[in-house]
Amino acid sequence: RATRQVLTSLQGQSTTATVVGAGTGSGKTNAFYLPAFSYLASIDDASAWTRALAVYPRIELLKDQLETAFAHARRLDATWRSQVGRPLTIGALYGSTPSNARDVRRNYRKWISRPSGMASPQMRCPGDGYVACGGELIWHDADINNDLERLVCSNCNRSFDDTQIVLTRRRMQSNPPDVLFVTTEMLNRGLSDLSLRRTLGIDVEWDKKPRLFLLDEIHTYEGTSGA
Repeated sequence: RATRQVLTSLQGQSTTATVVGAGTGSGKTNAFYLPAFSYLASIDDASAWTRALAVYPRIELLKDQLETAFAHARRLDATWRSQVGRPLTIGALYGSTPSNARDVRRNYRKWISRPSGMASPQMRCPGDGYVACGGELIWHDADINNDLERLVCSNCNRSFDDTQIVLTRRRMQSNPPDVLFVTTEMLNRGLSDLSLRRTLGIDVEWDKKPRLFLLDEIHTYEGTSGA
């Protein structure tokens, strides 16, 4: 019912809000991502702009849903290539998001040092999108030094390049991801940061504004953070 409601609203180009309430593990998040990903694939525009914002009140929840959404996105690579001309891109903007490639080595970014590079603190390998691998995703030193955004699984050796994921704030400014994950705190900060306004869909052309906006755990948005 939620999927039907969301798709109907998008096709009718009407501004609406849909609240989905159900128990833990019942599929509330998929009630957003399934219609979102299918609708976004129908937009005949291969240029880079933030098509959807997914807002989370807690970092751990953001990382958990980012990993799930990234796996879903990789299952749709062939569909997106045929419909849009490229894969769907995903990025996450919060404290651990490096400003640029070499910034990933700073301790406060929370990326984990490994012999071959830096391990992502955001998610693990989704495998082929159907069967999860779970291996660490490594940003290899050679790629970091060459400013190339690519993650390689330490287990299955599958790689995810800059046509599938946006890793740095600098690239988010020039090539925003199709779906941007952000915490409420970072969204609040970003609204007054001129360098991030385009990434968040502010001061952009009317046809390049985000089409969908997810507020996860909306019952927690109260007081100062809710405002």
